[in-house]
Amino acid sequence: MTLAAPLLEKLDKWRPTGEGRQSATFGLPDAGWDVTLTADRIDSVGSLLTRIMAARTTPLAEDAKLQEAHARAPAGRATGLLEPLCLVEIDRVGHVALLRSERPQVRGESVLYYEVRFQGRNQISVERIRASKTAPAVREPVPFALTNEALAKLVSDLITD
Repeated sequence: MTLAAPLLEKLDKWRPTGEGRQSATFGLPDAGWDVTLTADRIDSVGSLLTRIMAARTTPLAEDAKLQEAHARAPAGRATGLLEPLCLVEIDRVGHVALLRSERPQVRGESVLYYEVRFQGRNQISVERIRASKTAPAVREPVPFALTNEALAKLVSDLITD
């Protein structure tokens, strides 16, 4: 069983009550991670997500030497997004690594890209960002759609060490 399989089972059962933005945390104890999803819309095949967060249930000690490898490997593995990811920046002192879309989409005066932030080896967040190409530069998160299968695979690709 891959890491994606238990998450996919939980996503297939996720039926929030009420309208509007919803959040849920799914524990993956065999993998040692909790995954929190924030979505504007959820249905039986997928979600309109605003954020994906994953956090280790038992944090690892920070290690600047391992930070780059920990962020670089998922950049090559992660599929299912509109654009492939590439490593953009590593802050070895702050233990932060940043992945972004390799080739962002251009729409009028804006660019759209995925941003994946690794806080050490213990926390990962995924957002879709719209940034203006003109001054003043404005960045804002925007919803992005993923099927349950694509979401489960993405999370597995990002958290697999």
